[in-house]
Amino acid sequence: MTSPPGPLFRRMLGADWEQLPDALLYVHTPPRLLEGLVTIDRGDGFLSRLVGRFLRLPNAGERLLMMVRMTVENDGELWERWVQGRRFASRLSPGGGFFRGLLVEQFGAIAVGLTLIWRGGRLEFKPRRWTLLGLPMPDVFAPTGVSFECQINEDFCFDIEIAHPALGLLIRYRGFLRPSA
Repeated sequence: MTSPPGPLFRRMLGADWEQLPDALLYVHTPPRLLEGLVTIDRGDGFLSRLVGRFLRLPNAGERLLMMVRMTVENDGELWERWVQGRRFASRLSPGGGFFRGLLVEQFGAIAVGLTLIWRGGRLEFKPRRWTLLGLPMPDVFAPTGVSFECQINEDFCFDIEIAHPALGLLIRYRGFLRPSA
């Protein structure tokens, strides 16, 4: 089986790909190994902590070393992140069927369909649909949060927030990444 031509984000963004700054173009053309610093906030409710532990999310902290390895996998990408010696990973792929036209990010049993929007110098990620164990779930319980990537100076910067209407904040991580030496 051959992969479709071009990087996943180029295929998903279409003409907007050409508008991205150099740092975003670099990061979204895997394979890549990146490192940088991240600040992590976590929700403090019991259920939020429990779900965060189930998803293997890293603990809260400031200016923590983060490494990210992005590899091409079939028609998508595998993103592996390491913070505090802890790995958390997700698979990104173009959506079909229930997720048609969306970028799908899968964390274990949970898959979220995202719309990518290039606006005001930021690449925004908007959750639209989700599944649990492959079963479509009601939109009212879909993950929420303000998430985006941008370039500041020469750095790839990100601010990712994952929250849930019933659980509150699960995680917010923000920082920058550069090519690993």
